Amino acid sequence: MSSESKAYQEKSINQVKLDIGRVAASLVEPHDYIVMDTGTTLSAMASYLTSPLTVVTNAVECLITLSQVQGIDLHFIGGHFNSFHRAMLGTTAIGQLSQYRLNKAFIGVCALSEYGVSTTSEEEASMKKAMVEQAQLVVLVCDSSKFGQQHLFKVCDLEKVDIIVTNQYPPSPISDIIESNDIHLIVTNQSTES
Repeated sequence: MSSESKAYQEKSINQVKLDIGRVAASLVEPHDYIVMDTGTTLSAMASYLTSPLTVVTNAVECLITLSQVQGIDLHFIGGHFNSFHRAMLGTTAIGQLSQYRLNKAFIGVCALSEYGVSTTSEEEASMKKAMVEQAQLVVLVCDSSKFGQQHLFKVCDLEKVDIIVTNQYPPSPISDIIESNDIHLIVTNQSTES
């Protein structure tokens, strides 16, 4: 179990997160309808996105970045502003999200273990869960420091995930679950990317 949690402003966007963000952005196709979660790796991803594209997000940093890209149809989810996560969270935001049908969800990861994806905040877990439910394809963006971590509030089991973009191969038993569920694992520090 890990209780370590930093506010968005205390985190930095390093080269690892930029690489993960770039590869995650390459999974977006023209005219996709995507939802983007909050987090520094998602903020990195936003900087690589191009139009034509429709993006739904609750993340302030994604909103700021994507509002400067011409041709992106941008939808910002309202509700309660959570300054720790720099995102809109709560029942209003979840209710608004339920009005959209999205083909891809890009989810930031606080903790990933054999028990699934989890986070320190019930409000954030509920929002991530709603994003997973609204999308046809679920992509986790996750640096390797999140592997083997577990927090109190569950987001989803790994069975709900289609793709994981990360910078290192996860340890067993996480890798076993990924393999047994046919989750596509993309590791950015490899010389060839798939």
